[in-house]
Amino acid sequence: MTIPVLVQQIFEICIIPLLGLLTTYIISFVKAKNKEIQTNIDNELYIKYMNMLEKTIVKCVVATNQTYVDALKA
Repeated sequence: MTIPVLVQQIFEICIIPLLGLLTTYIISFVKAKNKEIQTNIDNELYIKYMNMLEKTIVKCVVATNQTYVDALKA
């Protein structure tokens, strides 16, 4: 077994699942912070834009994660 093959296998076994866990953590962190901010703010316009920001961040994190996973699998 050569070194490049070993490194590739380590990536496939360890790094790809860790990316999924990291993505889940980032999404839950953003949602929790958004909920925390909304409980302290009483401005409907602010809450609307924070919700839009949260959705945008979640979509970007998921898309970036999927891009990395697809690239690593290829």
